[in-house]
Amino acid sequence: MVERLDKVFGLDITKKLQQENSVVGIPITQRTTPTITRTPMEELELAYLKDPTIFNGINKSVQTIMSAGYELQCSNKRILNKYNEFLKGIGDTGSDTTWDELLSQTFKHQMIYGTAWIETVLDKRTNTHMVDLEMIDPKRMDYAKTSNNKIALDKAGRPWGYVQTLPYTESVPANLSDPIPAGSNISRQSNQIYLAPHRIARFPLFPIGDSFYPIGLIEPAINETTWKLNAAKGLANFIYSSGYPTKIAKIGDLNNPPTPQERDRVLDILTKADYSKVIVMPYYNSIDYLEAKHPERMQENLNYFLKQQVTSLGIPLPYATGGGEATNRSTLTNQDKMFRLTLKEVIRRTSSNIEKYIFKRIAKAEGYATIPTIKWGEIEEAGMIEKSDRLIKYIQAGVLKPEEMTDYVKKIENLDIKEGG
Repeated sequence: MVERLDKVFGLDITKKLQQENSVVGIPITQRTTPTITRTPMEELELAYLKDPTIFNGINKSVQTIMSAGYELQCSNKRILNKYNEFLKGIGDTGSDTTWDELLSQTFKHQMIYGTAWIETVLDKRTNTHMVDLEMIDPKRMDYAKTSNNKIALDKAGRPWGYVQTLPYTESVPANLSDPIPAGSNISRQSNQIYLAPHRIARFPLFPIGDSFYPIGLIEPAINETTWKLNAAKGLANFIYSSGYPTKIAKIGDLNNPPTPQERDRVLDILTKADYSKVIVMPYYNSIDYLEAKHPERMQENLNYFLKQQVTSLGIPLPYATGGGEATNRSTLTNQDKMFRLTLKEVIRRTSSNIEKYIFKRIAKAEGYATIPTIKWGEIEEAGMIEKSDRLIKYIQAGVLKPEEMTDYVKKIENLDIKEGG
């Protein structure tokens, strides 16, 4: 009887979903630790904090994704309710971060650093049941490595685990780390916490090489970002010098050679010139101004760096700058479509990892035979007019019936209309 109820409610622990992950085959090819020098994460974060184009571009991308809305879908309603309850309770055990905030931050970390890291907080009594989720600073996270600074991998080429590196000023209790697996050759420093693979959900954005260190949206244009900030500083200095140009005094002539006393007197006059509208000087003294020439070239360089940043972010220029650049409408429409295709790819990758590293682990620990999927709403707002025109044509041609579009229209327009009212 118990077995039948388990099957009815989707709790049959004999399903494949509950089986231990065993290695059926071992790859012949080997994964290796990347040797190419990458941009430090502190520098990527600084670019996000200091450059308004990057700051606004990433924020707009995250906002566009989150504005689409989402819902969990599952064939088993009882299991669906369990997952919804779990997501609603996020923040009750660990930090005060809600599931929506955690999800938004995940997208943001992916775009800034290339990877987002989440700790799956486990029940201390079982060490398997997930009770909360905790966001981790990507700058503190890395793979567990051997004494020769290589990523510690098992026979199947999977990482043996991860480490969180804390400042040397903070003490790390010995019992805070998970037990290091025998034969892993992991070398842990005194300020590092070793975390077993089942404690971490990792969300890479764009994997490259052996997929250990993916890339985000900032790094491809990090050099241009640095040059742009330096050029902007130079332009700011030029603007300042235009209002307060450097003064040059020429003292004396052939008949009136300059003396130290005269030089000091003129210097004193020029120093006070900002506060005086009248200056009296002998005819053999003169004042010139030192001004920068061709400032428009500096602006051209800034525009070039800006375009490189926008290319790296994958966002239309007007969206990133918030300005009304003279962009052909047809061109902007095409750019908008490509921008939203990129966001859909980011959503697809992230949703897949959530289902694999969070939902599937919950199902295994709780004995669920199925897991929900994340269904996202439309993010094609810029093309809504064109889409509406197509739908009207479909209805006029008899391909669709008006009543078939009711639920769709309510959803995309966020209408809460009850039946009969």
